[in-house]
Amino acid sequence: MNQKGFATIFGLCLLLVIALVVKGIEESAMNHAYEATDIQAEVELQNAADSGIYEAVQVTLDDPTILPTNPGFPNRRKAYQHKFDNLTIKSESLGTITVETWGERTAFHPYKVNYTTNKAAEDKNRLIKNAKGKTVYQEAYVFFSRASADSNRMSGKIYRRAYAYVLADGDATIYFMGLPTTDDYKLE
Repeated sequence: MNQKGFATIFGLCLLLVIALVVKGIEESAMNHAYEATDIQAEVELQNAADSGIYEAVQVTLDDPTILPTNPGFPNRRKAYQHKFDNLTIKSESLGTITVETWGERTAFHPYKVNYTTNKAAEDKNRLIKNAKGKTVYQEAYVFFSRASADSNRMSGKIYRRAYAYVLADGDATIYFMGLPTTDDYKLE
């Protein structure tokens, strides 16, 4: 093979390598753009789910009779849950977000959870006792909401949820509950 042929083949291989590097950089940038879009969608859905809780708490505090008292029969628990009106939120990135919210009245049992062993036990330090020393469980309103939207990139829907409770005799503070997302939650 003469020098011109070698230089031509070397040049073509070099062009191929450069084209592959440019294509890799382009794909990496697109992946980053998709990640940013997905994070924005997740944040919007989580905010929508939280707003469903805020709306339900406001309705409940205005009229506590909307959530009937549960006599404590677990097999009939669904009969004492209330479904609030759906919220519809318009989003530039997701289109229409639908928020469904449910609530129920229940007795509040304080638990302490050890996430390393996934075991929970009633937290004796947070129990309230009456004058006779009997445990008194506070009444609470518990709420669950689910925000959903059609996914632009995937077929089907994407969801985010929120759990919260408000003590019936409290100061209307909303206590959001969530599952641990990392192993950093270690209780002693």
